Amino acid sequence: MFTGIIESLGTVKQIRQEGSNVHFSIASGISPELKIDQSQSVIPGGFLSGH
Repeated sequence: MFTGIIESLGTVKQIRQEGSNVHFSIASGISPELKIDQSQSVIPGGFLSGH
């Protein structure tokens, strides 16, 4: 369960399947600030990021 503060909503730009994995490309106003291993959560209707 995501319990952080909602910072931004994003838009799904691409969905790509690779074997049993599904990769989502999501754009938002804070995308340039995100780093590897940072916590993000995707929920129906939105993208949540917790710094």
